[in-house]
Amino acid sequence: MSELCICRDRILFSTLLTIKAMVRNNSIAIQRLSEQADKNLSQGEVEESIDNFGFPFKTIDQVRQVENILEDKTKFKLLVRHLTGLGGFTTKEVVDRMMSLVFTTSMARQFNWVGKAPKYGMKGMKITAAIKESGKCSRTTECELETAMRLWLKNAHDRDGGRKKRERDAEERKNIARARAILLDSSDSD
Repeated sequence: MSELCICRDRILFSTLLTIKAMVRNNSIAIQRLSEQADKNLSQGEVEESIDNFGFPFKTIDQVRQVENILEDKTKFKLLVRHLTGLGGFTTKEVVDRMMSLVFTTSMARQFNWVGKAPKYGMKGMKITAAIKESGKCSRTTECELETAMRLWLKNAHDRDGGRKKRERDAEERKNIARARAILLDSSDSD
């Protein structure tokens, strides 16, 4: 056999071993999840839905109502489990998926991290704690999650056509300024 064939066979064998290890790890993870689900059901934990949370939030009253609901630890855990299932490959993607489920763009525009007036603060909310708890399952640090949430809130004005509207408004202001300058120039020359 040529050296090229031997090299190719080694690479194929190595790749097969890697795939086999990944399948084994996935099987173990599925087994653990299955055991946990069986354990939860045997303890009488009834799987509920997050439908009564009313996501995505459209009003501040809905936010307050869900904050009260999340005082119940079982409801909190239910939300954490649901948010964890949204997944994502990067911290940004994980947070984007969670925050987009929870907030409409118009509602997100009313929040910032610390609650600097006139906006509401998200830092100490139960929903924030649930998002952080969910994000930890994706091997993300709390600091990374907070940074991604802050950025998501900060950029809420750019979503749903917000950036284009700001650009149009800026262009309109420039046009008005130009028109005023032309009018002033023409009145000065008279």
